[in-house]
Amino acid sequence: MSSVAEKIIEWAKSNDLSLDEEEIMDARLEDQMAFDNALVNAFSETAFFAFSEQGCPPKEFLPGVLSGYLEQITEREFDLNSVVSEDDWKTARAIISCDGEDIELKIDYVNDSDWVPPELAGQMRDFSKNYCEKLLYTLYGEDPFVVLYLSENSISVLDSIRNTLPAHQYNR
Repeated sequence: MSSVAEKIIEWAKSNDLSLDEEEIMDARLEDQMAFDNALVNAFSETAFFAFSEQGCPPKEFLPGVLSGYLEQITEREFDLNSVVSEDDWKTARAIISCDGEDIELKIDYVNDSDWVPPELAGQMRDFSKNYCEKLLYTLYGEDPFVVLYLSENSISVLDSIRNTLPAHQYNR
């Protein structure tokens, strides 16, 4: 087992996160892309897991993706009331309620695509920064992604482990 794998497992335990340790131990953690893919696979059973390409229209997948993000939040309960579009799914608007308050989240760049909008991860992180104790953190693999709910410090530690590896070198 590599020292990077050991650090990941130790990090997960220190954050009370359950992951597939065997997936991490067996991964060839040779670069940052391998690191990202290994983490997505290791958390696929214990965190919100989805594919970036959904294979259906946004009116079908956006409610489930947004609910998946919200379900990771542990200290408050957020309910997704609706996800609608007034411009043929170029953009969307979600109404989320918590503690009697309705929160509107405008999602740009939906573009009536079967892909999860790439900006959604940042929007959900900002949402959690404004309304939660921790942050919604999206880890991307080659296509799938997982969402974890972490403190800013935990994210920094994970990023520092990742940054010990070289960037992926694409074939030229």
